[in-house]
Amino acid sequence: MESVRYDPTATTFDSVVEKAAAGNPDFVMLCGYPETGSIILKTAYEKGYMENIDWLLSEALMDDTLAEMVGKDETDKYIIAGLKGTAPDPRVVGPAYEAFEQNYTAEYEREPTEGYCPFCPNSYDAAAVVALAIENVEKADDASSGTAIRDSLKEVARPPGKKVSDIGEALRLIRNGWDINYQGASGSLDFDANGDVMGSYCEWWFADDGSIVLGEPININIFDIESPANPYPSIFGSWDGYMGGDYHYITFGDPFTLTANVTYNYTIITGSYPQIHHNSTLTVPDGEITCSEFIDANGKRYSNWIPAIRLE
Repeated sequence: MESVRYDPTATTFDSVVEKAAAGNPDFVMLCGYPETGSIILKTAYEKGYMENIDWLLSEALMDDTLAEMVGKDETDKYIIAGLKGTAPDPRVVGPAYEAFEQNYTAEYEREPTEGYCPFCPNSYDAAAVVALAIENVEKADDASSGTAIRDSLKEVARPPGKKVSDIGEALRLIRNGWDINYQGASGSLDFDANGDVMGSYCEWWFADDGSIVLGEPININIFDIESPANPYPSIFGSWDGYMGGDYHYITFGDPFTLTANVTYNYTIITGSYPQIHHNSTLTVPDGEITCSEFIDANGKRYSNWIPAIRLE
C-alpha cells in the first residue's frame, strides 16, 4: 500500500493522479474534500484512470454537490455515478442525539442531515466527554494535569456509572460525587484499551442522478488480542445458584493460571448487593483486606465498603 500526498491549495492535480494510478493498482482510496476531490476525480476520468481502477471515496466526499462538481461524460451521465465510499452511518444515533440536533439546528439554522455533516455528532461527543473529564478531575483537585484529564475520559463514559445523556445533568452528577456513564449523540462511547471508540459505519455510493444512497451497515469484528500491555485476555465466569448456605461459587468454563507477584483486575457484576463489611480495612485469617474504592449499582463511590467475597 502506497500513499500520495497532494497540496490542497493546488488547482491542477495531473501529476498526483498519475502517481496514484502508476502500476495499475487494484484501487485508489481518495481522501479529500469536495473542492479538491472533484478536480482529482475529473482528472482521473479524463486521463482514463477510471476504466480499470476502482476509486473509493472517504467520508468527506459524501457531498450532495460532488457529482455536479465533477460533471458528466459524453453520454450526459454523471462521471462518478456508482463510485462508493464508507462513512459513519447517519442512521445510527445515540441517546444524546436529540439534544445535539436541537442545538445544531438552532446555531446553523439547518438540521445536521441537510447536506452531510461527517462526524458532527462525534465531534459533539468529543467536546462533551472532554468537558466532563475536566469536571471529574477538578473534584480531585487535579484539573491542571493533562494526563489526569486523559485518563478521566474513560471514567465518565463507562459502567457502572449512572447513564446520562444531558451534559448539564452529567456535570451536576459529577459535582455531587456520582460516577457517570455518558451516552453520546453518536452512539456508545465505550473506550477500548487503546482509547478508541468503535463507531457504526456504512457503505454509500452515488446514484445515476448524482444523489447519495446509503448502503448496508459494515460489520466490524473486534478480537481480544494479547499484547505486552495486556498479556491476559478477559475471562468470564458464571454461577449456578446457592451452595447450601448463603454463598455460591463462580465457575469458569476454561482453566487459567494466576502468576505470582502479578496484579490482576477483576470485576464482579451481581443483580443485587453482596454482603458488605462497612469498614475501610478488614482483618482476615490470611492477612488484611483494604478497600480502596467500592462503586455501587447507582455509581456512588465508597471508601469504607468491603464486599464479602472470598477468592479461592
